[in-house]
Amino acid sequence: MEREKIYEEITKIKESIKERIKIRDEILNLILICFFTESSVLLDDVPGVGKTTFAKVLAASCDFDVSFKRIQFTADLLPYDILGIEIFNKETNEFVFKKGPIFSNIVLADEINRGNPKVQSALLEAMGEKQVTIFGKKYELDFPFFVIGTQNPIETEGTFPLPEATLDRFTICTSFGYPQKEDEFQILKNNFINFNEGSIRKTISKEFIKIVKGEIDKVYVDDNIINLILKIGEISRNKKYFNFGFSPRALLHLLNVSKGWAFFALRDYVIDDDIKNCAYPVFNHRIKEDKKLIYKIIEDIL
Repeated sequence: MEREKIYEEITKIKESIKERIKIRDEILNLILICFFTESSVLLDDVPGVGKTTFAKVLAASCDFDVSFKRIQFTADLLPYDILGIEIFNKETNEFVFKKGPIFSNIVLADEINRGNPKVQSALLEAMGEKQVTIFGKKYELDFPFFVIGTQNPIETEGTFPLPEATLDRFTICTSFGYPQKEDEFQILKNNFINFNEGSIRKTISKEFIKIVKGEIDKVYVDDNIINLILKIGEISRNKKYFNFGFSPRALLHLLNVSKGWAFFALRDYVIDDDIKNCAYPVFNHRIKEDKKLIYKIIEDIL
């Protein structure tokens, strides 16, 4: 498929999504980059701004037999509620594996910080390796596999803060925020409280996801850009900034999201501004200290 045609299709996908969920272009671009590259997104936002609706709209936009599951995390949730469990079949005298909701193309881990640490850790292998291990047996996850985690930043009672290992699996952390006045007018005018899957145009095929992923992979990254990313990691590990600096995986996430950002900007190469635009959503959930220090690090380098 020619690149111009790919851009046209991406524009149609974005327009279709924005007909139902009002979201800023830069946020939508970031989430779609992660979707096309099978990365994971953490939405840190107040209730009622459209996080669940967005996940439903994205699933409904897929023009294939997509499986979408919403997992409501609670304190009594157990790992097998997510991964699945082996059940003994008396007729065959064998154990049969019953798949859990993680075996879906799009997984919404709703209020993930309400699950206990053991349950949270059940997602690590799935997000990192696109597989799960149950009783020593490995099960591959279907393509595509995309996780959207959500948490409420204003309510901490009854929650379990996400450990570093879990946070580091999420490629980006961002938020929708409150909609603009004109967008909220349309939300009220069209009474968007009810979700109608049939009203969503199916614009995303499996083949198109593979094509976009391949194009993003081919975006050129000069050695100077790689050295710039390495410098960010080096400065972050200086104790005057953070207790713990950014991991190599975090730097890889910045590299890959920046490639996607460049591709969405109609370029086949990464520039400094791509790094600047992607640094905050990639790093902000990975630090406990003042998040504004991310901007200072970038400014010091650029």
